[in-house]
Amino acid sequence: MYSQSFKHHIGVTRVAVLGIQIIGFLMIAGCSSLSPEAQLNNRATDVYTHVTNGDWEQVHGYFLPEFQKFCSIEQYTDKNIKGMKVLNHMLGIPEGGSLEFSVIETRVYGNDGQIFIDISYQGKSLDLGQSNSPREWVLVDGEWWSNPEDWEKECPKSS
Repeated sequence: MYSQSFKHHIGVTRVAVLGIQIIGFLMIAGCSSLSPEAQLNNRATDVYTHVTNGDWEQVHGYFLPEFQKFCSIEQYTDKNIKGMKVLNHMLGIPEGGSLEFSVIETRVYGNDGQIFIDISYQGKSLDLGQSNSPREWVLVDGEWWSNPEDWEKECPKSS
């Protein structure tokens, strides 16, 4: 003994929920239709935002899982904090100033990808050789992972 308006309300609610579910599915399906270049570019852009912010723990999470096991978050963070201090000092960037990292080119060759970045300070691009040194990425199970060419160089072990 539901009232007619209550029955109508239940029907409208079911249709609304179904509509929301369909929209959600289409949004997820639409995201997966991005080209491999766009997927890699988006993921690399995310990681270089973290690099710019000095959030090394987040950056570490973008590396191939095998590299993450090889190089602990602590080792990676320590190496990069020290490295950025040295680089900023060499470039004459005052304490509190920071470099900006951005993706300028993405290349994909099957399951392998390359990212070229720009490094700038206060809007001025700095030529530190990065334009000739692509960062290597690899596609594994539908996800792009940063995969340094030289793991020992990327994560030197303390002696």
